[in-house]
Amino acid sequence: MDVLLFDTAIGTFNRGDDIILESTEKCLEPLLSKSYVMRFGTHINNLNLYHYLRNSKKVRYADNCDYKFILGTNLLTNDILRSIGQWSVGPLSKRLYRNSIMVGVGITKSGKSPTFYTKAFYKSILRKDIFHSVRDEESKQMLEAIEGVKAINTGCPTLWGFNQEVCSSIPVKKSCNAVFTLSGQKKYQNPERDQMLVSIVEQNYDKLYFWVQTYEDEGYFHTLKHTKDVHFIYSLKDYANVCENGRVDYVGTRLHGGIFAMQHGVRSVIVEIDHRAKGFREINHINTIERDKLECLPELINGNIKTEIILREKEIKEWISQFC
Repeated sequence: MDVLLFDTAIGTFNRGDDIILESTEKCLEPLLSKSYVMRFGTHINNLNLYHYLRNSKKVRYADNCDYKFILGTNLLTNDILRSIGQWSVGPLSKRLYRNSIMVGVGITKSGKSPTFYTKAFYKSILRKDIFHSVRDEESKQMLEAIEGVKAINTGCPTLWGFNQEVCSSIPVKKSCNAVFTLSGQKKYQNPERDQMLVSIVEQNYDKLYFWVQTYEDEGYFHTLKHTKDVHFIYSLKDYANVCENGRVDYVGTRLHGGIFAMQHGVRSVIVEIDHRAKGFREINHINTIERDKLECLPELINGNIKTEIILREKEIKEWISQFC
């Protein structure tokens, strides 16, 4: 079996894409373990004009492999022409993506209908004989509006491992230390509310860690007032070690930073700042709080918090059965 993976973590500033990628590959492991696997990146230009003109081995592999998977993250958009910075694809490189299958992919901006060109682009690259996996209902509706394309709302692959046993192993009571996050991108900044978040974390926990999910997050944190020493975490390996050995809770605005913490047995509260966290709460019942309601956060983190993730087990099994 020959498989091509479109790696959504190569060339990205967001370590959350690594978290999604790691989980998605784990979900595909039964197939990948029996296959030769080649990788291209979605955020970079993989090949130059010469490769296409001479029909190179890499181009032929992409043409003839058995499966191509686009691995998670929020690549779907209402206007593909305005998303080139996120998804580096054009008339030439589109050839690599023909007959691709989406795995846990979500939508970038909520509430907007796709342009005619965007729908035509998705129709030209997405496989029609296989159901695509998307992580929310809006993404499912977008794909199914394209002639011949079928989709299943499986939820995000980062949550697929949260069965009842895993959920029950996550502590209910507050820990003494905390990992926290802030979202440094300009569009997500809210200095007044984020300052409140920092202050609440400082007042309720002893030792503090800050997970730097994008290169903008640390700089933004330093624009806010803080009174305690903070230990910064930059790698997933170190983050996993803190989660497993640091006696921590997770509190913060980074959705997949919080899910990674849960994957490593940490009680987590995710602060909602966009449609993604809200969607995960509505579909999968993750523990969240709206940023406008941070006044309630101290009571929440000092009380008992159960992790009771609801999985779309039927849909997940149905999607995986296409390959195994």
